[in-house]
Amino acid sequence: MAQEAAPPAELAPPDESEIVVERERIIDVRAASALVRAVSGRAQSREPLARFNVPLCLSLAIDDPERGVLIGRRIIANARAAGLTIAKRGCRPNALVIIRADARQWIIDYRRSGRQFIGRMKRHQVDRVLRSRDPAYAFQDVEVIVASPRGRVDRNTRKNIRSAAVMMDLAASAQFSPVQVADYITLRLLAPTREIDEVAGRAPRSILTLFRANAKPQSEMSRFDRTYLTTLYRLRFNATAMEVAMTTARLLAEDWTR
Repeated sequence: MAQEAAPPAELAPPDESEIVVERERIIDVRAASALVRAVSGRAQSREPLARFNVPLCLSLAIDDPERGVLIGRRIIANARAAGLTIAKRGCRPNALVIIRADARQWIIDYRRSGRQFIGRMKRHQVDRVLRSRDPAYAFQDVEVIVASPRGRVDRNTRKNIRSAAVMMDLAASAQFSPVQVADYITLRLLAPTREIDEVAGRAPRSILTLFRANAKPQSEMSRFDRTYLTTLYRLRFNATAMEVAMTTARLLAEDWTR
């Protein structure tokens, strides 16, 4: 159902009160660029950022079916807005969202069963995700394609997300709206992201602070979040971390000077 959800004419803009607050905090280009690097896990500047380079096929396993439909449709709408191609019904899933009770223990038990987890992820990669603080766990199986005959990462290298999954505790997600949960999942699923603490000063806000204890939760994806995701998917397929960071910061700065 989510795969065939009609794209909205335009995603709802933030209300005027939010715009006023943000305009008082003039975006600092360096701060915005630094936030991209923090969000993306401090990727090497000259290495490409991973992204989906094939149509997105989303599969959902959410204990509350009605809420699940709202979350799934919002994720698909976000993906379309960022420039991803959406696969048709009957596709083979390459993106999985699970919201259930005690997600962490379910992950541990599933892995102990001996079954393949997400794509070709190694045990140490799954362990690293399980050490995260959020009640949400994001997995990405990334394929690195190196064109250089010496096997070096260069401008022709690409990183493809072959499959991705976000698994979240049901109780933790229930305190937020379907829009907040879907927007958070979208970024964790479709882009290189990691947990971040509350941003301060002149840096932009982000939905990625949703589960921080002392952070003010965003009502939806921030302008920064959408710009980062759109930049990642609309630059060339193997844009470097530096290019994505600088372009995101420049677009944010231009937007605020209009």
